[in-house]
Amino acid sequence: MQTKANKHGMILPIGDNLRNMLNKTVISDNDLHTILKEKGIFVSSKSRESTIPMFSSLIISPSEFEKLKRKTKNKRRKRKKEVKYYKV
Repeated sequence: MQTKANKHGMILPIGDNLRNMLNKTVISDNDLHTILKEKGIFVSSKSRESTIPMFSSLIISPSEFEKLKRKTKNKRRKRKKEVKYYKV
């Protein structure tokens, strides 16, 4: 398992572990593209097929990892709130 511990003892996923984590999350293609752009990496396509492989060759900072986690939590909360009620 590939991980990198930062100075606070937090373990950050890298390589295939990061790729697998991103494939399983609900983070949008646009969010992934934006994070790469903030790191100075420009990809012509915003699709997951072109952005996620880029992440597997990167080491992300703790703040970038927190941003990914926050986006995942926000997307899950929004999904849970989308409830429709029908009269019978």
